[in-house]
Amino acid sequence: MFELLPEHFDTVGIDGVSEQVAQLSELWRLRSPALARPGSTTSHVGEPTAEDLDAVRAWETSLYDVIVGSAPPGPPHPGLEDDPGVPVYRELVMDFRRGHLAQAMHYTMTLLLIGLGRQNTSELLDTYFSQWPAQMYRALEVESFARFLTQRSELLDRVRYLREVLSYEHALIRATVLGEDSQIEWTADPTSILHALDRGHLPPSLPVVPSSMLVSA
Repeated sequence: MFELLPEHFDTVGIDGVSEQVAQLSELWRLRSPALARPGSTTSHVGEPTAEDLDAVRAWETSLYDVIVGSAPPGPPHPGLEDDPGVPVYRELVMDFRRGHLAQAMHYTMTLLLIGLGRQNTSELLDTYFSQWPAQMYRALEVESFARFLTQRSELLDRVRYLREVLSYEHALIRATVLGEDSQIEWTADPTSILHALDRGHLPPSLPVVPSSMLVSA
């Protein structure tokens, strides 16, 4: 299966797409001959019974519990936690959530990586993922992560300007999703702070210039 989002096409290019499709063709030719049965007919599949649906729901629930690490040992699907596919699912879910945060909280995530380092930021995200359920939509995931960070005053005080940058991006989400206006208080020039982050640098200790910013829905 090959999927390419439109915004990434310019980076990959048509030659890159052709290369990926060629690799998929090579992988397809490696499949077991037993899986290819030309001329086979499709048999009729009846409607699932209530018991069938219950069994599927139970299996999906067990798979979810194992992925998030909350599965009790034993039935209904013993041994599922040993399935080698579970770590793959778990990493895919984590990558999906990290991607949402990186895209919608660019400045906050950049400041965390610069201020805390890659390892500490990864551990912080792991803590968040273990305590807050995954959200299907990016804005809801960001809203959850912002609330998670606002509960950590020590962290917000440790990384210079993190509290203000987080408040700014959280306000953008609230304006977009909840239709709420927010008043942001800055202790230094916000343009200088954001420009430093755009360059991948930790903002220096800037002159104290208090200002207010209204983020309107």
